[in-house]
Amino acid sequence: VDTAQTIGFIKPLILLPVALLNRLTMEQTETILLHELAHIRRNDYLFNILMTIFRTIFFFNPFAHCFFKTVAREREHACDDEVLLWHYPAPVYAEALLTLEQFRQLLPTLSLAADGNNPRLLMERVRRLVGLPASGKKTFSPLLSFSLIAALFLFAMHSFSRFPQPTDLGQDEIDDGGPPVAA
Repeated sequence: VDTAQTIGFIKPLILLPVALLNRLTMEQTETILLHELAHIRRNDYLFNILMTIFRTIFFFNPFAHCFFKTVAREREHACDDEVLLWHYPAPVYAEALLTLEQFRQLLPTLSLAADGNNPRLLMERVRRLVGLPASGKKTFSPLLSFSLIAALFLFAMHSFSRFPQPTDLGQDEIDDGGPPVAA
């Protein structure tokens, strides 16, 4: 185990790296355990299953990917808030999160990172906990930009295809809106 995590749903277990427990204070360890217990209490394993199904079905949709990331971020924020409800100081919990990340053992693998580990999310959580403003640096997302441009292009093409197409009408077939002429 390289980080704190909860496994199982019938009898959930919280796994912590043994080497990390020696580096955390008792109060920091309690905050990490409270965070994981909040995931268990909120039945987040059900949301993980549902979101995995959702992500599998809509793998091609960039908005579904953004939705998944937002839901994961908000779940973490909700569990962070529950830890703070137990009156633990926010800096102690933030330091525990940073210590947890520092001692994460990233093993080199040949697979893509599919576990959602995101250092930006951790820094956002820590900034939120200690009351610092979010970093003003916004990242450019080429995928989102391309998706928006493609959607606008498709919308425009669909809208313009609804206009009537001019046809070769004879002079006698054109109705100018005047009174009918008797022939």
